[in-house]
Amino acid sequence: MLRPALAVALFSAWWILLTLALRAITLDAGELPVDYRTYALAAERLGQSGSPYPAAETVRGTWQAMHESALAVFRPDAAGPDAAGVVSGPYLYPPGLALVLQQTGLTGGQFLVLLAGATIGLCLGWWRLSGLRSAVWLLPACVSIDLIAVFMGGNVEILLIALSLLACRLLWARHPLAAAPVVAAVLLVKPQFALLFAAFACLGLCATPGRRDFLRASVICAGAALVLIALDILRWPPAARADFLAYASAPAEFLYFALDDASQWPMRTWNRAPLQVFLNLGLPFGAAQAASIALYGLLLGISGLVLRGRALTFASAFALAYALLIVGRPITWALPMLSVFTLAAVWPALTRRGRVALVLVAAGVGLSHWVAFGLFVAGIWPGLLTLQTPALPWETLVILPGAWALVLLAARRQGVAARTPAA
Repeated sequence: MLRPALAVALFSAWWILLTLALRAITLDAGELPVDYRTYALAAERLGQSGSPYPAAETVRGTWQAMHESALAVFRPDAAGPDAAGVVSGPYLYPPGLALVLQQTGLTGGQFLVLLAGATIGLCLGWWRLSGLRSAVWLLPACVSIDLIAVFMGGNVEILLIALSLLACRLLWARHPLAAAPVVAAVLLVKPQFALLFAAFACLGLCATPGRRDFLRASVICAGAALVLIALDILRWPPAARADFLAYASAPAEFLYFALDDASQWPMRTWNRAPLQVFLNLGLPFGAAQAASIALYGLLLGISGLVLRGRALTFASAFALAYALLIVGRPITWALPMLSVFTLAAVWPALTRRGRVALVLVAAGVGLSHWVAFGLFVAGIWPGLLTLQTPALPWETLVILPGAWALVLLAARRQGVAARTPAA
């Protein structure tokens, strides 16, 4: 068994080596990671025109180019003569991320170092906060292709998850004013993370004792975060504010959902959010969006009823909130920490047989992601990080609700055990 200090050193070295490898593959070759390229172009546009956003027609052209790029690889007979190469997605975030990059001049290499630090901090922090002592719990984060792929793409998602974990921990410890700037920073990049914070606050109210203190801390944190967000919006260039409001008022016009059904391939295969399932069933975007939010609310309500009056661990509350974020958000192309959060949160409540079964299921799902990624790189399968299809979205319909249900039932069992000594 590895000593904790050695495990931490080896884990950190693994992500540092990945960073160096990525620099050699992309940055040293004069390229940028595909997701960071999107942020860098937005920062460049912001400096030139005062807004990081292109017109809606240009955004749709970018989605169309992604479709044509996939056709050229996976359906070469159907590809046109001008099929594009690898295409980065359009910038769909609030102006805050582009503004930070534009003002700080953060390079691609520096951004990767920041993401590597966030990944190490996220995984080590979760290891400690989940209360599991064995260093073996760092292994899933080392072999998760979802986490590796998001990192190697230079995606800001890892940093946001790490900051969300920090903010929730500060709120759990009743430090709302310390949590508020972190919450604001996350929401200024991806507002859909409000679903995570809202779920965590609601679930925290199930924890006993100190529910009134937690409610007070949550209200203070929310109020302070809103003030900080408003202050940051005031420093956005006027053109950026106007363009963001245009996007926020009609998001479907700027997402790949605006394309005709045929041109949404393969993005609709990558997307494992329930919203995509509702769209595949024929619902219009507005109705599908309402249905996904309603599903989020339903699962959150069930969670509150099941856990009412029971002591709740931080790990269970955060793992549930993360699963509910995936349920409610419109697009989820990777599940970078779902298995890590789920395994750690439910492990103490499982029997030996249950643990073996869960490890086998988690390993099987993780292996399917590796297979999908390998086939995607080889130009054989367009699923990127999933073997599910729009016709059979088994991860969305089974794995995601299964993870939520497992954490919920484990939290209920642990909550009963936590109350027993005081009874």
